Amino acid sequence: MTTEDGNKLGAQFLIMGTGGLTETVYPNIPGIDSFKGESHHTARWPEHGVDFTDKRVGIIGTGATGIQVVQTIATEVGHLTVFQRTPNYTIPMRNPKFDDAKRAELRAQYPQLKHRVHDTFAGFNYDFDERAFASVSPEDRQQRLEELWADGSLSFWVGSFGEMLVDETVNQEITEFIRAKIRARLDDPKVADMLVPSQYGFGTRRVPLENKYYEAFNQNNVDLVDTNATPMECITENGVRTSTGEIPLDILIYATAFDAGTGALTRIDIRGRAGKLLKDTWSEEVHTFMGLQVNGYPNMFTTMAPTSPAAAYCNVPTCVQQQVDWITDCITFARGRGAKAVEPTREAQDAWVAHHDEVGNATLAMKTKSWHVRTDAQGNQQRLIAYAGGANRYRKLCDEVKEHGYRELTVA
Repeated sequence: MTTEDGNKLGAQFLIMGTGGLTETVYPNIPGIDSFKGESHHTARWPEHGVDFTDKRVGIIGTGATGIQVVQTIATEVGHLTVFQRTPNYTIPMRNPKFDDAKRAELRAQYPQLKHRVHDTFAGFNYDFDERAFASVSPEDRQQRLEELWADGSLSFWVGSFGEMLVDETVNQEITEFIRAKIRARLDDPKVADMLVPSQYGFGTRRVPLENKYYEAFNQNNVDLVDTNATPMECITENGVRTSTGEIPLDILIYATAFDAGTGALTRIDIRGRAGKLLKDTWSEEVHTFMGLQVNGYPNMFTTMAPTSPAAAYCNVPTCVQQQVDWITDCITFARGRGAKAVEPTREAQDAWVAHHDEVGNATLAMKTKSWHVRTDAQGNQQRLIAYAGGANRYRKLCDEVKEHGYRELTVA
């Protein structure tokens, strides 16, 4: 390993704890460098903060982070223009307030919770409803959805009916429920038409949590620009030029996300056997063995990498803990055998990717354009970035590799 200041370090094993959402992405719009006002990417926010008082502010992007920014600064700015390409379904976040008694109650449950989170689909202490959707009466379905909505957490997404992720009829009913909830909070029906998604169903993209996000668009100082109907043409010295004219701005915020799953790894000059760059390997096809190793890159272990639940479909602390435990056990096993190198066989990696794709292709997420789905060079949907079989199932499969003596790996 060589650092940017020229220092060289040696190690037998390399564990990449670089995260899945760290390498920033900017929109492909001409003139980004020409803006003379203040500009920031949300992932590179200045430590001294930003003064929005009486400023004309523009924000590009309405994903999870963009939503957080809009709801936070809408009451602080002089005027806010929100540039939206894809609207999102969101869930109102209702942070509970804990007193000493409640904290003591939760602490007493730690031993059970420690095991519970590893036995659920998404690594939380709640899981999908075990009942088949069709077996529940319409009245009881409605009551269950209302209960989950009132909970104000991701339980509405990964704690309701699991069929929502694979059955279009089930998804449609739940989608209509949340569409009505969103519309009820907006004063202007035309704005509601732009903010309520119509091209995809609920839960097939990342589901953000929010706190009075929609109410921001009821304010007179907030405008919404649908960039599909009114495209952004370029960034100018003074603001953003759209197809209908220039919008002058003092501050421009990029809430345009990350190169998810792969960016933190491919930005580093990682070379495997025969000196092949990981970036080049993944430019052909993104594949791993269980999101833990890559064939051709011996002694390198990864966390939050593609084809594991941690890449998108898991409570990260739960899944990363599981991955780190597995990596520790694997290294211990290799060292116990005096091995110089450990890596997955190509056959084992191909088998895992085939299983990953079989599970992922059964989901509605594969029909939805989002960062959860990797595309090939031609822009065709290729595969889900994360394993959609559940954190609980993934853990069992990882445990089987260990119990069977890591026969899917070459340990030599």
